[in-house]
Amino acid sequence: MLLHRYRTVLCLALGGVLVGAPLRAQPRIVKQAVAAFDKAEWAQAQELIDQATQDEKAKAQGSTWYYRGAIYEQLIRDNIASDTASHYLEEALQAYHQALALTPQSSQYHSFAQININGLWAYYLDRGRRYYKAEAFDKAIEHFEVCKQIKPNDPYALLYTAIAAHQDENYDLALQHYEQYLQLGEVNPAVYRGLASITTHHLKEPGKASKILDQAIQQYPWYNNLLEEQTQLLLRLNQLEAREKHLQEQIATGPSDPVPHYQLGYLYEQWDKPQEALVHYQQAAELAPHQLEPVCQQGIVHYNQAAQVINSTADMPDEAFQQVGEELIEKANQHLQQALSYLEQARKMKRRDPFILRRLHTLYTRLNMPAKAEKIARAMKWIKGGNLLLEADD
Repeated sequence: MLLHRYRTVLCLALGGVLVGAPLRAQPRIVKQAVAAFDKAEWAQAQELIDQATQDEKAKAQGSTWYYRGAIYEQLIRDNIASDTASHYLEEALQAYHQALALTPQSSQYHSFAQININGLWAYYLDRGRRYYKAEAFDKAIEHFEVCKQIKPNDPYALLYTAIAAHQDENYDLALQHYEQYLQLGEVNPAVYRGLASITTHHLKEPGKASKILDQAIQQYPWYNNLLEEQTQLLLRLNQLEAREKHLQEQIATGPSDPVPHYQLGYLYEQWDKPQEALVHYQQAAELAPHQLEPVCQQGIVHYNQAAQVINSTADMPDEAFQQVGEELIEKANQHLQQALSYLEQARKMKRRDPFILRRLHTLYTRLNMPAKAEKIARAMKWIKGGNLLLEADD
């Protein structure tokens, strides 16, 4: 949508539809450059607009530089894979900034120049996102670097560079950009998880990583990915029992607080103690009835238990399956039904959550409910089609 809006503005501007600044008021050579652009004669438009910036009258007008920026931007798009793209980008940005300098903020040329700078940023960000999803991390990082060139204090480019570098195992670059992102005053739980992971595995400083996670979990007490990272670190440090005891003490001193119940439930779930996990998830759900996570996790525990039962029958000899197979299938179906109940409740709380939708689709399919499975599939397709941003976490 952002790119489409940008494109519409560009076409309107170069078509001369600018209220209060008609094309007829421009020097002749600028008119000729715009006319060449309208005919898709890019080389001719470039030559003419370059000549215009040497003309004393034309180069004093912000509109001349705006048109030069727009023409060079078209050259970027037509030559994006060539070595000349970086030169065209430099010229386009210089022209747009000159247009900003020569025009008042209230003017249309000033507004359109700023919009087009933002459009360029969005164009490179989207290309970087596409390279990231294709796991071409080096190319993604190159495009995010251009985003930083366009907007030096852009937090998105810093975050996405960090994520791409982390995936590419370029840990020093990732660490640098995670820290720069936080220095801008931005907050994102995925950043803390990334920092903790690099600190543990690359810097070999698990104690420092533990402090990072403790501080982050205080800010995001319901965020599962932080809790998962913490559990893995505690297992590495042989400190699961200490964490269990600490949470139990918190529950004893603050029985009405849902957070330690939830975090203890998550610890038990990761510790492969599903029944204990369910007890504390239920307590957290009762104490915080509008909180999504305790409801969703109860569904996930039952979902995973059903999967374990089903997997246990896969390699079972026929004779053994004849004896206990029917009972195991019934047990699995009970877990599936319970998972379905909780995840349907979770969806009412957050209808467009992809994680919940994927599990519901599996459950409806497994429980032979094709109409509902198809409805969920349509919802997932619609959400995926509208998502233009990187997903840092599932």
